[in-house]
Order: sequence, then C-alpha cells, then structure tokens
Amino acid sequence: MAAQRWILREILDKLPVEAPAHGFVRGRSTVTNAAPHCRRDVVVNGPLFPTTDLYVGPANGGAAQAPVGSFTVPANSQIRVGKVLSFNDARLSAAPINYPANLWNSIKGSIVQPSDNRYAWVPFYRRDAVYQNTTDQPLTVTAANIQGSLNSGALLRLPSPYAQVYFLPVAVRNRSTYDVSATSTDLAAGGGNLLPRRVNVQIVYSAAAADYVIQFYNTPANPDNLSVTPGCFVVISDDRVSFDCFFAQTGIGSFPPTGG
Repeated sequence: MAAQRWILREILDKLPVEAPAHGFVRGRSTVTNAAPHCRRDVVVNGPLFPTTDLYVGPANGGAAQAPVGSFTVPANSQIRVGKVLSFNDARLSAAPINYPANLWNSIKGSIVQPSDNRYAWVPFYRRDAVYQNTTDQPLTVTAANIQGSLNSGALLRLPSPYAQVYFLPVAVRNRSTYDVSATSTDLAAGGGNLLPRRVNVQIVYSAAAADYVIQFYNTPANPDNLSVTPGCFVVISDDRVSFDCFFAQTGIGSFPPTGG
C-alpha cells in the first residue's frame, strides 16, 4: 500500500489528465462529466473506439499499395491512421462488442427531428490512433496479428483522446415525412434509408472535363453503387493518398488516389 501511494503521489499525480477524464480526478466528478451534455438535443452514450484496428488500409510509405486489411509501420517510427465510419458500418462488426448494433441503437431514435419529421441527420465519426514500431525492422500489422504485436510490445498504440463526429442534414424528397415507427424502413439496421451506403470510388483526372472527377465502381462485396444519385453526399472514408506520418528517417509516402 505504501508503494502504491508513493507511485500515486510522486508519479501519477504529476501527469496531466485528459479533459474527458472525470473519474477519480481531483476537482472533477460525475457532475462535471454530465455538465457539457446538459440541454443537448442528442447525446450519444457509448464508446467510440479507434477506427483503425479492424479495417485498416495501406500506410507503408512505399509506392506499392499494401493489401486492404493491413498497414506497415517503418522501423523505429510512428504513423497515424484512421478513417471515417458510419455508426452502423459493417467494418466494425468484428469488434469485441457489436459496435454497429450498439451505436446505431443508441442514436436511431433521435435521427429524425421530432419537431418536424421531414428532416433528419446522418452521423459519422472518426477516431485516429498513433502506432509506434519499437523494433529495428518494418512491422506489417494485420487484423490477425495486431493483438499479438501489441501484447509483445513490438507495437505501441496511442488512441486519440477525442473523436470527430460529423452530422449530415437531410430532407425527405419522395414523400411527406420520414417513418419513425417500429418497422421503419428509414431506420432499419439492415439497410435503412438513413444509413450511409458504402461504395468504391476512384478520383481521376478527366481530360474531357479538364478537372478531377469521381468514378463509382460496383464490386460483389460492395454492390451499393446504384444508390448514388444526383444531390447525394459523398464522404470519403479512406482516401489512401497519404497518412499523417512521423517517420524517423524517411518522408511521407504517397499512394494511388483511390478510396472507399
């Protein structure tokens, strides 16, 4: 007990505490934790885990694109990775808990404006993480080996203390109001109208347009490209162009201008 108190007094108490932390922090309490959320129209109660571990794109700093589902951290270096996901994104399904169901169920009752059912909002979020390779060799991280790399100390992960949450306002166009009933096709977890559709895109230069254009591609794994219509929002989840890298000896790499 004496040793623990010494560690607390001489080490832990001297470290800065992140703003979101309120438990067991002097001067903070459940009241200070709740205060920022009072009188808000919508409060999402649930963990927003880093959007990197389960579906990770290329980040190897080289000319060749790494296979989707992996990234490489150069020797003795750090990289920051993350992508924008919806609150019911299938790429979160392999998480320790069922993120899509938990996150979607926590907010779907507030997506359609209760004062005017013609309007709604669609949420997305992004929470990055910094990965540091502590070894003298490049470390390729996949969904299969990431936990082992973390447990061994070869890879260190520092999740961002904050998440970026995006809200896209939308309005119903082909009927009077959105459906908020228990059987609503607008709010159904399995492809409701207010759920973002994941599509494959490529941004390329068009000589005819004398500008860059976005092309949409159908694949067996992502057949939702037909959902793209005039006036829709397009949110790039992962641009695969460059990462916020902190290389020890090399510069930031570049990647083919494709995304999802």
